[in-house]
Amino acid sequence: MERKEFLKSIGAGAAMAVTFSCLGSCLREELDPTTAEDSSSGANSPSSSSVPFTVDLSASEAGKLQNNGGYIIKNNVVIAKNLEGKYVAATVICSHEFKKKVVFKNNEFYCGEHDARFDQNGKGLNSKGSKGLKIYTTSISGSILTVSA
Repeated sequence: MERKEFLKSIGAGAAMAVTFSCLGSCLREELDPTTAEDSSSGANSPSSSSVPFTVDLSASEAGKLQNNGGYIIKNNVVIAKNLEGKYVAATVICSHEFKKKVVFKNNEFYCGEHDARFDQNGKGLNSKGSKGLKIYTTSISGSILTVSA
């Protein structure tokens, strides 16, 4: 049987099912922070190309970082000012199901998709957060906050 005849015999539905399952697998692999590698350090990182970067704390984009408990999202990173006034940063990609849903809430990193919770060191605080969360280093010089791996 020739390829053209074979494709006709399995029908368009089967061909689409195979195609979508393959594409879905590829997309999940791309978003999986446990498989994406940072070529500069060899460490696992969900968005290594976006780090390092800086935030001008005097700029309007950083306004929410003026208050303890506030946060912003930049370059797929949640940057927050914790309740003690220290800047902390983590990936927005949750390790539970790799959704870009992580925010800073109640002095911890939180994914609203499935209620995964993480402390400020990336340690999971419940079963949904058991895989941990990628944490970034922050440093400040004047009004410039630097986020790095």
